[in-house]
Amino acid sequence: MMGTYSAKIAEEEGKPDPDRAALTGLENELARLAFERSELTITNDERLATVRRQYGALIRRFWTLIRANRCLIRNLPQRGSPHELVTH
Repeated sequence: MMGTYSAKIAEEEGKPDPDRAALTGLENELARLAFERSELTITNDERLATVRRQYGALIRRFWTLIRANRCLIRNLPQRGSPHELVTH
């Protein structure tokens, strides 16, 4: 997940006139994910299961599309909103 947000940040920063509000939102979500990762421990089976459930299918789908070189990411989610990965 962190990689997808880092990519969107880089994409936005590469624009001639980056949207500062969008960048702030993406950076905040990246920071939230980093904190969430830092709180994980190998001994907390319940939390690990929750993270796998939350992000596992999305990340597998994302990498399948990336490997097929057909991925376009739109509207990366805010926490709790639906994920949208689309192909060309």
